[in-house]
Amino acid sequence: MESGVVLLRNTKDVLEVSDEENLMKLRSEYYDQLRSVEERRQKIIEDLKKIRSERSSYVNEIKKTREDLRKISETKRQLVERLKELKNRKRELREKFKVLISRLIEMRSSIPELRELDKISLNMIKEKIDKLEWKIMTGQVDPEEENRVIKEIAKLEDTLNRIIRARKVRNELNEIKAEVMSIKIELSEIQKGIEEINKALSEISKEENILRNNINRLSSLINEIDDKITEKQNMLNELNKEKDDLRNKISEVSQKIKRIREEKTKTREKEVLERIKKRAEEKLNKGEKLSYEELIALYGEDASREDVSNNNRL
Repeated sequence: MESGVVLLRNTKDVLEVSDEENLMKLRSEYYDQLRSVEERRQKIIEDLKKIRSERSSYVNEIKKTREDLRKISETKRQLVERLKELKNRKRELREKFKVLISRLIEMRSSIPELRELDKISLNMIKEKIDKLEWKIMTGQVDPEEENRVIKEIAKLEDTLNRIIRARKVRNELNEIKAEVMSIKIELSEIQKGIEEINKALSEISKEENILRNNINRLSSLINEIDDKITEKQNMLNELNKEKDDLRNKISEVSQKIKRIREEKTKTREKEVLERIKKRAEEKLNKGEKLSYEELIALYGEDASREDVSNNNRL
């Protein structure tokens, strides 16, 4: 601190300093402080712009991440729905498969007979029946032989019916086997689909965790930035207050400098007036003529030009 300069800081009153030179130095110091405050303000404002821009970037990123999460969650929902459908279809097919297998087991006992009957020609049996019936119709057999032929026809018709039933059973058996094979193929495809969906769901769960962790990370960063913004804003508020205080002090100092200068001007004017008045009195005592300026100094502003003329005629 320079000698004779009273620096006003914090609560010191500007009125404590009355010397113009010291007040000028004090005002200069306040201007220096104001520039320093403004530099710090601008630095904080720039920091806030960067921080808010960074925050905006994180907010946009978190919005995009949440949208990605929403899309992947929708995909997951669709896959889960498809998985339920496949499992329901699998359950239906397995129930149907059990029924068909039970039917095959029931039909297993008739397989040996089917194999034997498969060896017999259906047309040949029909031809035999037709020939025997024709003999009876045309009277080619006597009464005693007719009974035997009728019995043989009945036996052949029984065999014919057994063959027809056997063929129906064979067709049903083949249909069941085909259906069982079809069910096995569909069950295999369904199981493959279930495994693929489970694998996809596993990958989606991993991706969901990654996205959720990223959202949590971004949220933490945003919270940290919010704290920084609050801190910076508080600092800016303090500097704004300090800036206002300095401006008020500069205004107070400037007002006092103005008053001091006005007082000095008045003092100088009074001193000049006193000198003119003294000179006028001396000239008046000597009987010398007075100028208008000397007359004003002697008699005041009320003196008129006529007074000056009268004085000059003396």
